[in-house]
Amino acid sequence: MKLSIDGEPYEGSATGPASETSQRRLVAQATLAAIEQYLQGAFTFALEDVGVTRLGRETVAVACVALVTGFGEQAYAGSALVRQNENDSIVRATLDAINRRLGFLTAS
Repeated sequence: MKLSIDGEPYEGSATGPASETSQRRLVAQATLAAIEQYLQGAFTFALEDVGVTRLGRETVAVACVALVTGFGEQAYAGSALVRQNENDSIVRATLDAINRRLGFLTAS
């Protein structure tokens, strides 16, 4: 997984079985690995779960991510509508879950 943040590339990877459910998790885990690289290992995220579901007429990717610190864990959820590419929507849902905290974590 390659992300560009402030014009800089960050790459995360994850390995595991190629089942449909595992592939979704791997996409989210690779996204978190890229973010952890950006944060230079200062913070750790744990993927609680990721899924794709129907809500009314829409298909939605949903991710639940925990920020793990010495003080405990804080869980966050994010979502993204699935348009053309399910994996892209999983990345966006994962980023949406941590977006609320990312600014705080990177503040000087």
